[in-house]
Amino acid sequence: MLRKTFFLQPEGGALSVVLLGEIVSAQGFEYNDIYVTAQLQLPEFWEVSGDQELSVVTQISRTKSKHLYNVANFNCPFEYDLIYHNITTIEDDLAHWPCVLMEVCSLDSWDRHRVEGYGHLPLPSSPGVHEVEVGTWRPSGTPVVDTLRRFFVGGASRLREMSYISKPSDFEGRHLSKYGFQTESSGTVDFRFNIIHQSSSSVQRFQSEQLNHAISRHGGLRTSLAATLDVFQRARQKAASVAATLNY
Repeated sequence: MLRKTFFLQPEGGALSVVLLGEIVSAQGFEYNDIYVTAQLQLPEFWEVSGDQELSVVTQISRTKSKHLYNVANFNCPFEYDLIYHNITTIEDDLAHWPCVLMEVCSLDSWDRHRVEGYGHLPLPSSPGVHEVEVGTWRPSGTPVVDTLRRFFVGGASRLREMSYISKPSDFEGRHLSKYGFQTESSGTVDFRFNIIHQSSSSVQRFQSEQLNHAISRHGGLRTSLAATLDVFQRARQKAASVAATLNY
């Protein structure tokens, strides 16, 4: 069933992004009984509509051997309604696109949690269906000590906050260097996205392209129809501006 928000046109200069996501599976991690914590990181000019939680946690999944890897299936859905308020620059500045930060952990029979990997995934910038595999890493200290600690104690090096996966929340400089931070590769996590974009400018551009295509198929009427279309578009824009003034 389609929601009413699918047909609400965003305000001028804004882009509405409906994200239907799914954490599908994870594979290649060292221990069993793993779960994934994913958190959406919103840069400047972005916001979520309503009171939506920005983080999601999967169930704990026991791995099964598949194609030489231990695979944990989650099929955990999540959904976000996002709004971007600076649509004039979004096509030229993908650094302002949201990304998903993730932490993969395992849980053993002694209720000990181990960090299996961290990763981040910039959201696909185009609408449609996307399937993405994300590689992960985990912090590493002294190899022998870290391995013994993970096996016997269950503890491991852990990030102070998840924002460090991408860019720390307290960082204010122009260039971020993580030189000297030791890591090692871990497993991968599979995501599936269904993304819808909607904006006033894109709707008007689509309508104009469709009408121009129809006009081009009838060469004899092109001039008169083009003039009529121009008058119609100007009248429509004027009516929209008047309506916006009355709403205020």
